[in-house]
Amino acid sequence: MSLGVTITVNTKNAEKMLAGVGQKLKQREYLTLVGQALLQWVGRNFEDEGTEKRWKPLSPRTIAGRRKRGSGARILRDTGRMAMSFVSTVSRTGQWVSVGAAGSKTHGDLARWHHFGTRRVPVRPLLPSKNAGRKIAMDEMTNYVNVVVVEANRGAS
Repeated sequence: MSLGVTITVNTKNAEKMLAGVGQKLKQREYLTLVGQALLQWVGRNFEDEGTEKRWKPLSPRTIAGRRKRGSGARILRDTGRMAMSFVSTVSRTGQWVSVGAAGSKTHGDLARWHHFGTRRVPVRPLLPSKNAGRKIAMDEMTNYVNVVVVEANRGAS
C-alpha cells in the first residue's frame, strides 16, 4: 500500500467492561467496523473535497482542460477510480486495521502525491488525521460495546 493510515486501539478496558455481562470483545469484528467507518470517512472526504481541511481549488487551466475533454470540475473526481481504490485490511493477528489506496501502482502513487503534495500538486489530504482516526475508532468502540451490552441483556432476560 503506497499511502495508508494504521490505527492501533487498546481494547483491554472494553474487554473488562464486557466481562461483566459475560461477553468478550471480538477484536477482529470491531476492527472490521473501524475499517468500514474509515472508508466511509474517505468517501465523504472525496465528496466534500476535503473534510478536515478544504482542498485547494483546481486551477482555471485544469478546469478548462477538463471541460475541453468533457470532464467535470470536481477535485480528484475525474474518473472516480482513485476514490474507489481505497480498501481496509485487518491484520492477520487482529491487532490493527489499515486503510489506504490499493490496486495499481498509479493509484497509490497519485494518492500519496495528493495526500502529501509535491512542488506541482497541492496538499489534498485523503485520509483522516491521527486524531480524527482515533475519534472514529473510539466512536465505533462505543457503538460496538453498546450493541454487545444490549444483546447480552436480551439473552439474560
